Amino acid sequence: MTPTRTTKAEDIEIVLQGRIRQGDLPADALIKEKLTDLQAFICRLAQTPNGKADLQRRVQVLGKCQPVSGESDRLFYGRLRRWLDRDV
Repeated sequence: MTPTRTTKAEDIEIVLQGRIRQGDLPADALIKEKLTDLQAFICRLAQTPNGKADLQRRVQVLGKCQPVSGESDRLFYGRLRRWLDRDV
């Protein structure tokens, strides 16, 4: 077996284990995990020159996307997702 195939098999196994773990999570925990992943993505995006420029442009055009007091994780995740998906 070549090293590439081993790596591919390991990667596939990791993805499958993640899907199984997510399938076992309650809906609220799954949304919280998705929100955490999305916020981590935004942090990594802000560390690249193009990503930083894109985020600055979004803030100028759309305003900041911050959680509102009393807003559920589900609603904030949806707003943040739309904020990122909009063309600016």
